[in-house]
Amino acid sequence: MAVITSDTQATEDGAVRLFGGPTALTLAVEPADPAVTPSVTNHFGRTAALSVKEGRADVPCAKRLFVTGCRKVSVVDRKPDAGAQADFAVEAEAGRFSAGWGILSRPGFSGGQTVDLWAEGTPPDAEGYWVELTFDVPTAAEYEVCCSGNSLARLKEPRSLSPFVWRLDDGPEQALPEKIRALSDIPGAPEGLSVLGTVSLTAGKHTFRLRRQHPAKCPTSAGPCGLTHWG
Repeated sequence: MAVITSDTQATEDGAVRLFGGPTALTLAVEPADPAVTPSVTNHFGRTAALSVKEGRADVPCAKRLFVTGCRKVSVVDRKPDAGAQADFAVEAEAGRFSAGWGILSRPGFSGGQTVDLWAEGTPPDAEGYWVELTFDVPTAAEYEVCCSGNSLARLKEPRSLSPFVWRLDDGPEQALPEKIRALSDIPGAPEGLSVLGTVSLTAGKHTFRLRRQHPAKCPTSAGPCGLTHWG
């Protein structure tokens, strides 16, 4: 097995960002068995067949890749900020949010900030307490919607996080999953990425909304909303 890493873990100003820096790698590949297709696993644990043409394979790499089924693997080209990268994130503090939420400085989190709902004293508006983010999807595909900030594991008793609902565009609101799944070891997400669900999106603009109806008995912390796609 070969381990391939990306060298772009921060922006030019040194700030840690979710997923690190997007990089497209070109690999020189020599399969161990011509009859067996090599595979590649990304840092989210997702595995796909490695498409090899004339001894070369182009793959996105946000942090590290694990390549199996090859006798030799090497990096022959590396392109920072390539459009081939399908994983991306939108910072919560860059969106719109209702009264009750506030931006806090949180070293270690993507961009060094999160948007938090702490106080019970601020009444909700007609739609409750909400955070809304607009983003561009580069490629039509099925994506996992992930949220940074506090891990959803905090919803387990004794609870230290208030639950919320979420939706994309004009779709129905989605409750949080009963079985919590988190992606760990992600730059800019100290508590990991909590997986909210899976959606099919067209290329172009979309809107993500996180909402809580009642005042928080426990804090709710929203970091970046991330979309991950593999294969």
